[in-house]
Amino acid sequence: MSKSRDKSSGIYVTTYSPAKILLYLAEHGEGTTADIREFLDCSHSTALKKLHSLEDVGILNARQFGNAYVWTLNTDRDLETNEIDIDPGEAETLLSETLAELATDRANSSNELPGDVRAWVDNRGIPKTVSTSQYAYRMAMFRRFLHAMLYTLHLTEHPELRPLSAGDDWDTRFELARESIDDSGLSWSPVDGLLMGTELTLDTIILALRHAIAGADNPSEALGNTYEELVPQEARRELGQFATPPFISRFMASWTVQQHDDTVLDPGIGAGQLATQALIQKAELGAQQPLAEIVGIDIDEIAVSMASVTLKLTDGEGQGDLRHGDFINQSPRQFAASGFEIEQFDAVVANPPYSRHQALEKHLKKHLNRVVSRETSYEFSQRTPLYGYFLIHAAQFLAPGGRMAAIIPSRIFDTKFGEDIKEYLLDEFSIHGIIQFDESVDVFESVKATPSIMLLEKGDPPEHHKTKFLKITSWEDGLTPKRLLSETDSETVVSTRTDIAQELLSHRERWSFYLGETEVREFPEATDFREIATIQRGIATGANDFFCLTQDEVDEWSIPRMYRKPIIRTARGLSIVNITTDDWEQWKRDGDEVWLLYCYTEDGVCEISDIKSLGVLEYLEEGEATGATDGHLVSNRNPWYRVEKQSPAPILGKYMNRTGFLFMRNDVGLLTLNNVHTIYLDFEFSEDQLDALLAYLNSNVIERVLSVESHDYHGLQKLEISQLENTPVIDPRQLSSSKRQRLANLFNYLGRIRRMDLDDSELLRAIDDEIEPLLGLETDSMVEAGSE
Repeated sequence: MSKSRDKSSGIYVTTYSPAKILLYLAEHGEGTTADIREFLDCSHSTALKKLHSLEDVGILNARQFGNAYVWTLNTDRDLETNEIDIDPGEAETLLSETLAELATDRANSSNELPGDVRAWVDNRGIPKTVSTSQYAYRMAMFRRFLHAMLYTLHLTEHPELRPLSAGDDWDTRFELARESIDDSGLSWSPVDGLLMGTELTLDTIILALRHAIAGADNPSEALGNTYEELVPQEARRELGQFATPPFISRFMASWTVQQHDDTVLDPGIGAGQLATQALIQKAELGAQQPLAEIVGIDIDEIAVSMASVTLKLTDGEGQGDLRHGDFINQSPRQFAASGFEIEQFDAVVANPPYSRHQALEKHLKKHLNRVVSRETSYEFSQRTPLYGYFLIHAAQFLAPGGRMAAIIPSRIFDTKFGEDIKEYLLDEFSIHGIIQFDESVDVFESVKATPSIMLLEKGDPPEHHKTKFLKITSWEDGLTPKRLLSETDSETVVSTRTDIAQELLSHRERWSFYLGETEVREFPEATDFREIATIQRGIATGANDFFCLTQDEVDEWSIPRMYRKPIIRTARGLSIVNITTDDWEQWKRDGDEVWLLYCYTEDGVCEISDIKSLGVLEYLEEGEATGATDGHLVSNRNPWYRVEKQSPAPILGKYMNRTGFLFMRNDVGLLTLNNVHTIYLDFEFSEDQLDALLAYLNSNVIERVLSVESHDYHGLQKLEISQLENTPVIDPRQLSSSKRQRLANLFNYLGRIRRMDLDDSELLRAIDDEIEPLLGLETDSMVEAGSE
């Protein structure tokens, strides 16, 4: 559809605009195809095509007069919402072009705006670059259209109301409707006074245009796009108004609404995009009157009217509880006869206003900070933008166990002001997912901020609950939270995925780290692990059941000590950070496999002729007879019973885990199998140097790093040698003696705490506090809130 910018209205209009056809027919009452062709100065076939397209969507009526068509506007009272097929974008194009042209004519021919209308415009923060008169008349005409839609939609439930007709006094009709219907979408505003009385041409067109919106597949999108066409972006930016795209709205609603009787709050309802999808979700789950369980709030009365129309078109009978007002001034605590009542919801869907903190006046910032700090008992930065306050305030309305989905700028995860917000969310919610959109995904047109969706559940997270950080490069139809959060079903759209235990997340760190936006090795004062240590995997035997022995098996076959080495068979289930002789002896008493058949002499490999133990020889014969030599690794070894030669490593690390990474001091000198990493320091080290490094390796800091670098297999994290080699670590040789000793003491204290099975969270926090300055991770490196 070819478009060009109209100089008078400032919006893009369609070539041979259908809006011009509507204006012609409204002024002349009717017209033939030839009349329209002459008026548009186009071909007969073009005019006929335009007219039939308007007839198809229910806006025009046609009758034949001889061989000619005579066209009139369809002003019938009944709205056909199911039988009309309107192409996406056609409804809003018709509506915005027509209202813009009418508003331009009226603004150019009118005197100065009345004082109350000018004050109304000023209160909306409209920039000086926007024509006040043009803006006021556009809003007045759009509101008149919305009121006419609502009035018509309520007719069947209120027989005391008469249908609207062109030439009637609509203002009186609307006032009667306000008295009969509890629908805030019908409320009066000073700008409505610009169109008081009879507006024959405008009202005739409005009656016809109702059919276009009624027949739109997505009325909220159609009305929202109309509003965006009528209101310049700089004016919408002042109000922080950016509509949520339908695919995002569906996704967020499917997360929050879990039961048919869930109550839903949309605290910045706009044109109703989010609320509509929540309503549809409730209906699909079996709700009989879903609209009655929807509450929407908006500071803009035009948004309330749009949402009311949208929800009414979607559900029909009744109306939702829509409120015009500043959401920040709405309190979940209300007075009742018996004292306080708390208004809480099962689901909250939110697209907070995107105003920056610099756009807020000082007194308003102080008010916002005071309100949110008082109701949460948390302190928040004075640099917090409106969307941050909005998010936290919305959380106060969520019932325990309720779900919330919010789309916010991603920069909140890396700013100083974001620390306070992240601390609150970590304490009060299970954070299920943070989903950031790549620049290739068009979410908000002409908006530079990179948005993210947060999927939250009110209440303490369960033990070992994992937060999923996802970055997506595309969007597929039908994508649901369940599918996106799964490890395998969403890989075609996910470019970066990090699963990390929520308890390990720090509000003081940059969360973009988990979205692949910060290189793991960009710790200013750290060094790669490979620079100070050699990291290997333990011994691969090729036949663990044969080569690993219990004490009973050693006794049964009379295998001498010189042919066996003590081992740690597996680190599964361990949480201790130092392995002692007592641990190994206990495993031996428990019947664990604590010995490795290890046939080496001082000169090298022990040949069969060198083995003097009858028990060992008989055990090797048993291995050959029972298939121990059948495997690829064993059969290709010469001699086959020779396992890899290794020396005990001072540090052992888990290779795979479900409950967190673990690094242990090997006090007993145990060998390991290949399910444990062996770490050999490449320098002569003291005991306190070793312990200081182990304090770092068992800290939350390194846990977060490895959560990003490791592979996750359905909750089982696998850490490869190459990933561990590239991990940033401290070099204990570079530490001051006091710092090294403090870390060593903390590690030894951690060892005692772990053995007593006590809560170690505070101790780990103390270790982090010692480590973060060493890595250049102090909070003054966070992005300042003022950098836009």
